Amino acid sequence: MTCGFAAEISAMVASTAFESLKAPILRVALPDTPAPMSAALERAYYPTATNIVSAVKKLLEWSPSSSQRVALTDHSGPQHLS
Repeated sequence: MTCGFAAEISAMVASTAFESLKAPILRVALPDTPAPMSAALERAYYPTATNIVSAVKKLLEWSPSSSQRVALTDHSGPQHLS
């Protein structure tokens, strides 16, 4: 998640257009670990279409008055933090 393409785009948007954002930046990306070599671990490692759809739904439901915050980094999909 760090030092990758998504991180650079997120940083650029946050630094140049922060006032225009309607929701927090959320990245659905690979974790900062080496890629696994077994098929079973690969299925758990790579984001799926379900993870992406879940992230989009969380951002669409987000509001500034919400008492919950969207986690900014989670390869398995967004989670709410109290």
